[in-house]
Amino acid sequence: MKLLIYFFILLFQSLNTFAQAPVTGASPTPEAQALQLPAPAIQNSPIPGEAVTIGEGLSKRDPFKLPEYIIIKIRQKLATSLIQPGGIDESVEAIRRWPVPTYQLVGIIWDVKKPKAMFLDRNNSIHVLNVNDFIGNAKGVVTSIQSGSVTILEGRIPQIIKLKK
Repeated sequence: MKLLIYFFILLFQSLNTFAQAPVTGASPTPEAQALQLPAPAIQNSPIPGEAVTIGEGLSKRDPFKLPEYIIIKIRQKLATSLIQPGGIDESVEAIRRWPVPTYQLVGIIWDVKKPKAMFLDRNNSIHVLNVNDFIGNAKGVVTSIQSGSVTILEGRIPQIIKLKK
């Protein structure tokens, strides 16, 4: 019973405090002023496209625009790839770096379940390819491996590379 009486006293006091709230346009009481938090200051970012901070942990960065540091990395990568002689991208695996005619067919492993072709690239590296593997910088695909030749399909043009004896 005492708990119920205590609850009603607290409820009455809170309603009394609510009724004494200041009218809109009037200056707030000193207690209300003490409870008010200052509005967070908006800081303009020195880098265009970077997040504008509003207080702690909040930002107004455009979610559809890449962050500036990623744009800088992409520009640097493009600039370095254009500097390479012949426009060769060193980040691509060697078997897909040059045009198909620059690869030399040096061997065929024929008498097995899955025949394999061995190609020599410009860097004198050997690459062993199966049927349906990619070769060349124009998305060439090894379509068939015969006993003396390999057929590569680039786009819609088949190229037959013969084994030199």
